[in-house]
Amino acid sequence: MAGKRSGDPGFRRQDCAQALLRALAGIARERGCGRFEWAVLDWNASAIAFYQSLGATVLPDWRIVRVAGGALEGMASREPGDRRRGRPLAPAAGGATNIV
Repeated sequence: MAGKRSGDPGFRRQDCAQALLRALAGIARERGCGRFEWAVLDWNASAIAFYQSLGATVLPDWRIVRVAGGALEGMASREPGDRRRGRPLAPAAGGATNIV
């Protein structure tokens, strides 16, 4: 999803979030998706209760995994099968491969 959606306090309890989630559910159904997912912080009990009231299941065993910035660049630059951590392989002067 696009990021934090805490909302302006003046718009809370006006069914905007419910309308948005129902619209997204409709789009998922129209496109033949079996589900759609989003994230909620484990301490946000009111949001969890709200999502559950709509029929959502909060998965307790899953964690969000993120790759961004330099780690994203490094992951994209590695060759298949390269399982080393750290910087990606980089060609050295003269065409040799530097192992870092």
